[in-house]
Amino acid sequence: MKIAFYSPLKPFDHNIVSGDRNIARSIIKLLNNLGHEVIIPSRFRSYASKSTEQKNIYNNSADEIDRILNKIEFGKPNLWFTYHSYYKAPDYIGPIISEKLSIPYIILEASYAKKRETGEWMNGSKSALKSISKANAIINFTKRDMIEIDKIFENKKQNYILPPFPDTSIFYKKNLNKISLKKQFATKFNIPKYDPWILTVAMMRNDNSKLESYEILSKSMKLVSQKFFHLIVGIGPEKTHVEKILKDALYEKVFFLGEMGQSELADLYNCCDIFVWPGVNEAFGLSYLEAQACGLPIIAGKSGGVSEIIEHNKSGFLVDITNKNPIYFSKAVEKLLTDVMLRDNMSIDAENFIHSNRSLKITSEKLNKILHTVSENYIKDK
Repeated sequence: MKIAFYSPLKPFDHNIVSGDRNIARSIIKLLNNLGHEVIIPSRFRSYASKSTEQKNIYNNSADEIDRILNKIEFGKPNLWFTYHSYYKAPDYIGPIISEKLSIPYIILEASYAKKRETGEWMNGSKSALKSISKANAIINFTKRDMIEIDKIFENKKQNYILPPFPDTSIFYKKNLNKISLKKQFATKFNIPKYDPWILTVAMMRNDNSKLESYEILSKSMKLVSQKFFHLIVGIGPEKTHVEKILKDALYEKVFFLGEMGQSELADLYNCCDIFVWPGVNEAFGLSYLEAQACGLPIIAGKSGGVSEIIEHNKSGFLVDITNKNPIYFSKAVEKLLTDVMLRDNMSIDAENFIHSNRSLKITSEKLNKILHTVSENYIKDK
């Protein structure tokens, strides 16, 4: 099957690292592994950082649609696949192209919030709703995300859940000498290697949820009395602020490692002991999945869609972070630092959870079944 893959928020080959970009790449890898021919018809970004930008972006999308139709005429795809459409980055292109070419239109991770029907983002919300209503199928990563979609999408038989997954061809528990690997990172970043390493991987964006998570993290880790070193991977416009609050809380215990490629990050996961991130309002959090795939027990906030990807008391702890209270989070960290046997058992359970439920192979089979079902139903309905 020839599949036109489009990501309106950010192209899969965008130069800025993010969870969205990595998920887009993983989806393309899944489709290629299944034997489909993936084409990228457009790198047009519909993302608007301000609502006032949306009218101009929408107007520019008309030229992009004409360009695609002129180019794609002799290489018509069998299906249009859009990844991530929401009020700040609605899919203006997919619904029109699909209708013109008479091919099925699928959205993976469609998001719609009723509260956006009024206010400054009203037009973006309407465009997101329009694309959802035109779709032949909606696929979402979590049940939480599907709740609002179910209310507005008439044919619920065409609503699917594809549980989020890490790229297990990169992120897995490696059969290597952890001590040797840890020594390499210790030398590179001048980190003492004698105490447990606690890892956080998160962008430092000017985003209320991200900043709130970092605040909870700094307050929680300050309360932990056991010995540890805290490693932070991530960059962003709030880097100075994030580094300050964590240095003020942890002094010489915290190390900022900057941005990392996936291969190096996989090695780092493999030589750390615990992964921590409050994850306020996270849709699910790709780093939680990557960490578990490498055998790291997780401590996360019981927030957003995180509870669907972490098995509480098995692969980690889901902690109440209501009112930014750091006490429960810090106690969970202390428990895993002091109970090595529990930590080891959770490490095994975390790895098993991913490779038994969320591997590339398992996810590929689920996605392929969805694609063929949607295509068959589209032909029947015609």
